[in-house]
Amino acid sequence: MPIYRTPAQSLIHEYEEKKSRFVTYLARINNEQDFKTWLSEIQAEHPKASHHCWAYILRMPKDAHGWNQSDDGEPKGTAGRPMLNVLTHADVGECAVVIARYFGGIKLGAGGLVRAYSTATKQALDQAEWLPLEHKTQVNLISNYQEINQVQRWLEQHQIQPDAHNFGEHAELLLSINESLFDEFTSFVEDLRNTHIKNT
Repeated sequence: MPIYRTPAQSLIHEYEEKKSRFVTYLARINNEQDFKTWLSEIQAEHPKASHHCWAYILRMPKDAHGWNQSDDGEPKGTAGRPMLNVLTHADVGECAVVIARYFGGIKLGAGGLVRAYSTATKQALDQAEWLPLEHKTQVNLISNYQEINQVQRWLEQHQIQPDAHNFGEHAELLLSINESLFDEFTSFVEDLRNTHIKNT
C-alpha cells in the first residue's frame, strides 16, 4: 500500500544565518482557505519580520495542482521555490511551511538565500513527527438526485468527505478515494444506473 507523510502536529523551528533569523512554521493543512487563515495568524505574530515566505503541498505529493509558493518580496526564486523544492523531494502531502525572516544586517546574496530557506525548511522537516497516509485517486462523480443519497451513505460509511461539490442539473462530487478502497468504490458505482465517475 503506497503511503506518503503528513505532519502529525504543528511545529516551530528557528534557524540563524549571518545574523538573519528564519522562524519556520510547519503544519498539516489541506485547503487554501485554512492556509490563508494560518498565514495571517503568523503574519500577525511577526509584524516586524522582513518577509513571510511560504510553500505548500495541499494534496498528495505528486499532485501539482496542490502546490504553491511565495517569495514575499525576496528576490524571485530565492525563497518560496527552494522551500517547495524541499517539500516535493520529501514525499510529503497536506503540508505547509511559512518562514518569517528577520534581516540581520548582512546581505546573503541570491545563493545564500536559497541555501538558507532550503536549510530552514529541511531542519523543520527533520524535527517534525509524521503520520503515514495512503495515496488516493481523485475522481469526479456525477449522479442524479434519486441516487445521490445512496452515494452519500456509502461515503459516510467509509468516512470520506467530498473535496468539492456542485448541485445543479446533476449532483457532482469531487472525491479522493484511498487506493485500497478504489475497486470497491467503482464496483458500487457500477451497480447504480444513473451514476458514473471519471478521473480528474
